[in-house]
Amino acid sequence: RRLGSFQAEMEAARRRIAELEQEHEQFDARRKQSLVELIGYGRKYREIKAELDTAEATLAAAQRSLDAAMPLESFLPFLMVHPLGTLGSTYLEISPRFTDKIAEFHRYALHLLELPAGAMGGGNAWADLGWCAMTLGDVELADQMFEKGLTYPTIMMRVERPRYLAGAALIRLKRGDVAGARLLAEEACAFVREHGMKNWEPLVHLTLGRILATEDRHEGALIEYEQAEQSARAMRLRPVLQQIQAASARSLAALGRSAEAGRAASEATGTTQAIANLFEDEQLSSAYLEGAAMILTGETDHQ
Repeated sequence: RRLGSFQAEMEAARRRIAELEQEHEQFDARRKQSLVELIGYGRKYREIKAELDTAEATLAAAQRSLDAAMPLESFLPFLMVHPLGTLGSTYLEISPRFTDKIAEFHRYALHLLELPAGAMGGGNAWADLGWCAMTLGDVELADQMFEKGLTYPTIMMRVERPRYLAGAALIRLKRGDVAGARLLAEEACAFVREHGMKNWEPLVHLTLGRILATEDRHEGALIEYEQAEQSARAMRLRPVLQQIQAASARSLAALGRSAEAGRAASEATGTTQAIANLFEDEQLSSAYLEGAAMILTGETDHQ
């Protein structure tokens, strides 16, 4: 009788082992599929940035990445940080109207970034969170995010350094430290030039131009805007190109060069419409045009 009981227990143990092996295989398959999705997202995101595909494609790619990363959250939370940051930033690029969506994604990212295994993904995400916070008026949070990005060791901290310096420069500007803002913007330009980081040229020169314009040094600002515009055109970066054209129009108007200011403003409007035409979703297109109007009038410093 005891032998029969032992054999039954052994058979139950064998069945349980078989079940665990099957569960492991299923989990391993899900993990591999998740990693495939994440790699695919990274490639797609780079293609979108390089070719300036629609924001809708960026949102779709980031959402797929987030869905793929969610099963891995408990032990690889940093994989979720990147798509969460991208989703929030992309919605802001479309329009500040999406405050609730931006907050939803970025609050989740902030929570994950507080974890040691989540902070590994902060190299990109703190920049996304910082620029969004600054644009939406939370200067303190933006300052914290830029400081984290500049000082916390991550794989991407050097790659993203120009974006952090540009953001920190505008924080200084908002606080009235124009000289400090200019120094940070000049540092960003020098870093980009030294390391051949052409993808950041439009951002850093636009930032320095804005600071010079604040000092009424509009001739100097226009030199920066011209360099930024050349780089943006070469890389087909139409969203930042629109911001450069709008900023140029304001400086030209300040110098009394009305005809040139009108042409620059017209070019900015044309770029805005070209971007809006890329949207398939009419609601997103309408929201984008509403947000773009704020850039054209200088009501926001989003970039």
